[in-house]
Amino acid sequence: MTEVQRRLDAAAQLLVDRPGAGSPSQPAAIALTDEQRRIVEWGDGPEVVIAGAGTGKTRVIVERVKHLLETRGEDATTDDPLLPEHLLVLTYNVKAAAELRERIAQAMGVATAARMTISNFHSFCQGVLTDHAADAGLPPRPEVLDGVGQLLLLRKIAPGLGLLYHTTNDYTYANVVSFISRCKDELVKPADFVAFVVEERRAFEARFGSAETAVERLETQGNLRPLSPGWTHAFGLCARQEG
Repeated sequence: MTEVQRRLDAAAQLLVDRPGAGSPSQPAAIALTDEQRRIVEWGDGPEVVIAGAGTGKTRVIVERVKHLLETRGEDATTDDPLLPEHLLVLTYNVKAAAELRERIAQAMGVATAARMTISNFHSFCQGVLTDHAADAGLPPRPEVLDGVGQLLLLRKIAPGLGLLYHTTNDYTYANVVSFISRCKDELVKPADFVAFVVEERRAFEARFGSAETAVERLETQGNLRPLSPGWTHAFGLCARQEG
């Protein structure tokens, strides 16, 4: 971004944030760059915009909403007007969603903003699952676990998991939670992961032998290296003494 563009963005931000600068009925004018204007006035079809921090993403979203309602809304000459209820505006967290709602209310009015769905991804998706739980094969009010809830669940079920290599402590549980979250981010399904585990076990046993002998090595020497002759001799002595 050039220095001129940075100054234009800063000036436009001041126009929005300055007390008394515009009203819901007559909002202050917003300065947009050529790239931002092209995004705001994009026609039909999807559009993907990749933008970094400080590039005016929120401003562009607000102006895009305003443009759509002004050109295709109830006051536009169209047989099928676009209503505020038809618009879904999503962002990444609750704070960002609250800022978007406030900025859209400043630009379009509180009444218009109240008719729109403006939320963060997780809250919106949880609402969809709650409203349509039966269609998704879920209980009436599905519970969505946060990070703490996931860790507590793992702590509860860990004794029955038969973990051999990993110790059962909160450090391990946190790593497992992060791994599961990564799988969800990458859209890895349970069946995909089962296939991955089967292949990993095959590769493991090809290198280290069966899981049973691997457990034996972990218990005796703390690693997966083949048992040394000393350990083998010690096992023989223990076996004879027990006999």
